[in-house]
Amino acid sequence: MGYPSLSQGLRRWALLTPLAVLGLASQAQVWALQPNTASLTDQLTAQVSTQTPVQATKATAKGVVELLRALPKPAGSPRVLGAINSPNSYQQQALNFQVASEDSDALLAFYQEKLTEAGYTEREINTVSGAWGFSVVFLPPADFDLKPASGTLTLVVQATVLSPNTVNINMRYEVLNT
Repeated sequence: MGYPSLSQGLRRWALLTPLAVLGLASQAQVWALQPNTASLTDQLTAQVSTQTPVQATKATAKGVVELLRALPKPAGSPRVLGAINSPNSYQQQALNFQVASEDSDALLAFYQEKLTEAGYTEREINTVSGAWGFSVVFLPPADFDLKPASGTLTLVVQATVLSPNTVNINMRYEVLNT
């Protein structure tokens, strides 16, 4: 087919300017440089198909956010917790909040104790901590209603020290594809 003429190339790039304003520049550039996007479509379809579908259960109707809100929170946590969109999380939902604390090790011990009491099992191989904060992964109780169609559902709790007196906590469910 050959290379496009200069005027064809300029017309394609002229189309990119308004699309860039709309936030579609990356897709438009692929279109302008590669008119045959079948491989790109295949890649995007493959990425979407890796999302684990949810089985219809009581917990699904209640919602992942409500399940996260029902988990134990350390003293000083906000009373109202808004959900955030978290693309890699189960159902793309997570809680993110800050607590006044000088000791992330104490927060880690809190979650290890309280979640174990609630029937969760820590995956110790995934637990890491340091002066920066911690990351800990739990398997939900055996009778937990929320079940992915495939893989293993986990609860991830991560804390990041933002300042000497402030720790950010992120809680979400994720699926381990095993």
